[in-house]
Formats: sequence, structure tokens, C-alpha cells
Amino acid sequence: GGGAHFDPFTMFEQFFAQDHMGGGGGGGMPGGGFQFGGGGGRQQHRPAEDLYPKQDKSSNVVRLGKSKFPGRDSKHLWMIVYYDDNARECAEAKASVLKLAKGLSGTIKVGAVNCGSNQREQAFCEQKRVQPNTFSMVVDGEEHIYEGEVRTKPLHEFAMEHVPYSLVQQVNRVDHVQ
Repeated sequence: GGGAHFDPFTMFEQFFAQDHMGGGGGGGMPGGGFQFGGGGGRQQHRPAEDLYPKQDKSSNVVRLGKSKFPGRDSKHLWMIVYYDDNARECAEAKASVLKLAKGLSGTIKVGAVNCGSNQREQAFCEQKRVQPNTFSMVVDGEEHIYEGEVRTKPLHEFAMEHVPYSLVQQVNRVDHVQ
């Protein structure tokens, strides 16, 4: 039988070829079938390199997440960076984060939460209402979100503003330092 033939796969391919492949979708696939791949989609990409790997002890950045996150009982002050390995702005912020971690070493710990690593961490970030490339300070289990420019100096100032006054040591005389 002749007549018009409706092929939903060809329609799908033509529709999405314009969005994801940059050109106009030129007709059906050879053989009339549909092949997966070529379009957007996360699993199509080679996994990005982990910006803050757990094994890298030299970076002064501690990997955190749902199972390991500072609470009220933490004996440290924490600067947290939420990130996603696949986000360009997170990769661009890495140098500032590493410099900040080095500068804060010994006073404030810097931790990194990978919001894009898996469903559990993504849900954790959603629960906290944070996007990748968000910075915060955790003091006594309370989280304070940073709203400024992603540069070392303003992030350092933000961290210092959140150090509890009770932890700031007054130094009036030389013998206080010794």
C-alpha cells in the first residue's frame, strides 16, 4: 500500500537535530531507523576530571557530602564550596578555592561537595537549596551562604567575618604572643 507514511523517529530526529547539532535536520536516518547518541545528554560526555579528588591531600580541600558534612558538633570552622565537575564556572573557580584553602589552612577548613557526582549528592545539594559554585561558611552547624564575587580576597574576608568573636584572640602586648 502506497500513501503517506508517518515515521515518528524521523520527526523526532528532525526536531532535535536543530536544537542539539547546530544545523537543520536533513531527513530520515539511513534505513529509516533511529540511532541513539550524538545529541545532548550527560552520559554522552567523557566524565570530567574531579576538581577536588579525595586522594589529593596537598590541596588542603577536604571532600565532603551527605555522609560527611560538618554539624553542630564539628570542632572546626568550615568554608564549603558546592561544585559540579561538568560546570565551567566551577572549574574556573578552582584556582581561587585552592589559594583560599592554603591561606585559611590552620584556622578554617575548606570542604568541597560535588553536587554532580551522583543522585544522592545532587539531592543533598537540592535539600540545602544550593547550586554548584555556591560558597558558604558553617559555624556551629549553621550555614551562611556567600553572595559575592568568586575571588580569593572577598571569599577570605567572608570567612573571617564569620569567625565567632569568642575564638578571636586579643593581642595587646608582646607577652601575649609568646
